[in-house]
Amino acid sequence: MGLVYNRDMRLKWVGIIIVAGLVGMMALVCWAVLTFREPEYQGRTLGEWIQDFDGQTDSVAAQAFIALHKKSGRWVAVILRSRDNSLRTKLMLLLSKQSFVKIAMQPASTRQERMLYSLGAMGLEGDPAVLSALRDLVRDCPQRVSRENALFAINDLAGLGSNAIPILVEALGHPDSQVRAQAAEMLGTAPMSGGPEVMSALQRYAKDADPAMSAAATKSLALLQHRNDQHLPAAAMLVGNPSPSSGDEPVSVWGPGSGVRLINSSPLTFGGRWQAFFGEHKAWLTFLGGNPDGNVYFMEWETPSPVTVCAFGLVSANDGPRAHDPYMGAFRAFRLYARDDASQPYSLIYSEDFCVPVRVGAYFSVMFAFRNLEKPVTARQFRAEFVQNGNTPLHGPGIQEFLGFREQINPVVVKKAFEGLDANLLGSAKLIYGEDLLYHN
Repeated sequence: MGLVYNRDMRLKWVGIIIVAGLVGMMALVCWAVLTFREPEYQGRTLGEWIQDFDGQTDSVAAQAFIALHKKSGRWVAVILRSRDNSLRTKLMLLLSKQSFVKIAMQPASTRQERMLYSLGAMGLEGDPAVLSALRDLVRDCPQRVSRENALFAINDLAGLGSNAIPILVEALGHPDSQVRAQAAEMLGTAPMSGGPEVMSALQRYAKDADPAMSAAATKSLALLQHRNDQHLPAAAMLVGNPSPSSGDEPVSVWGPGSGVRLINSSPLTFGGRWQAFFGEHKAWLTFLGGNPDGNVYFMEWETPSPVTVCAFGLVSANDGPRAHDPYMGAFRAFRLYARDDASQPYSLIYSEDFCVPVRVGAYFSVMFAFRNLEKPVTARQFRAEFVQNGNTPLHGPGIQEFLGFREQINPVVVKKAFEGLDANLLGSAKLIYGEDLLYHN
């Protein structure tokens, strides 16, 4: 009798333990689902918005990225860490050969590519989970990650801030020669890349046995040194107070309706109009491509009578990180000249080396460069030069508008300048600077 009782008690306790274990497992699963649920915006998941994103900053997808900014880092990292194993690959191949059951299975590489394309719009700079996932993605090339996605990741890292720079330095020793060379290229122009660690690493690889790697490291060293040595006017980016007449006069001394006339320019893409350079019809001026790295594009123009310029606004954009020909249409240096007439040589009135990508954070491929000159300049003829970064098989730099201001940068002038942008760039400006469009770069 006692033996039967003891056995029943043991069975009872075993049952209780099993039930408790199952309940605990279910609670753990529920907790994981609830705490790691894919972020949603307007009833759609982040993954669905990524599929819809077309690079346009005035799209709902772009608004979704900003709204989900603080929630999306871990989920982005999960997608970047996904890999296709041999079983999954064979299963997708078998499913593609039959027509009875249609199951949507997207390769991990495709999901990675879409995520890498969208990453520049998400503003996830400094996110440790995302940076760690990108580092592993580069490391896993070529065994488990394609070269194209590794190159895409390298180009994205250039716009993700100071914590991404060590990952690019590490990639200098990558076994794939193209990945190594691309990391060297990005370190030459990326924001926050001019520190001693980067310079020292590039100096070592400038002596590399691989000619492509040696050339890339040598060029990047020279670019960084030149950028580190530049001296901008002390008040170049100072935002001042508007004058009493700020809101009454045309925003630009050579804007639409000013009588500005083209003197000469580099070739434009088919159908391009030089007037777009000065903000006419919210159109783009795009220079013709097909030129090597370092090519200088230019525009020369004159006003009906001498004008005084105190500052300028330059709005531009490039094609973004992409796997091949990254940031096509970007320029890494800008120079502005002025003179009274053709009997005189041009005088340099402003020069600046820019980063490529332009900034750290969301929409790091879009440039809003508003700068004060060192002193007011009165002239009638002007010349702007843009030094191309990288090769441009399709097109050169694209300029939305280049404005000359009668007074120093101030909120009224900047807001009027933003009003001349097309919807896509206006969306970028609002996402970067806020709805009040108070420029603070």
